[in-house]
Amino acid sequence: MLKHHLLRRGAMPIAVAAVALALGVGTVAAAPGKSFAVGGGTAVGSGVTKHFAFSAHQRSATTLEASGYVVETQDDPTGVFGDFRLQGPVQCVRVVGDHAVIGITIQKGSGTAAGHEGEAFYLVANDGDATSTPDLFDNSGYTGTTTADCNYDQFPGQVVVQGNILVR
Repeated sequence: MLKHHLLRRGAMPIAVAAVALALGVGTVAAAPGKSFAVGGGTAVGSGVTKHFAFSAHQRSATTLEASGYVVETQDDPTGVFGDFRLQGPVQCVRVVGDHAVIGITIQKGSGTAAGHEGEAFYLVANDGDATSTPDLFDNSGYTGTTTADCNYDQFPGQVVVQGNILVR
């Protein structure tokens, strides 16, 4: 009886997984014409370590307006850029090939981000899968503006040493 019960319990996750695969649940797909960028991990460069998680999804195929959320922490033992933690909702996303610019409004910040709530801030991400290169990640400085429009242009410079970025 116990063996039968364990077999039934073990079969349930397999059945759920099979149904999820059949329905396409768990796959990342955008609606036709809509871009997105998602990622999480750790990027390192110039003595600075950044931990990040983001999800940015274009709301329509004709504008850069987007939804999603970002959390980022920067550890800067060099003291050049400073330590910070910030988070906030995504306002826009611009995707060109495997490159994404994500504009957010800082909702909550500490460290050097303290006092910058309400300001626009940008992430830049590169999905290296298509070119068999490492994923790259970086961010803007504090903009002093309140509107994120994704016209920010910077190529990401820090190599993602753990995690993954997907841009479509």
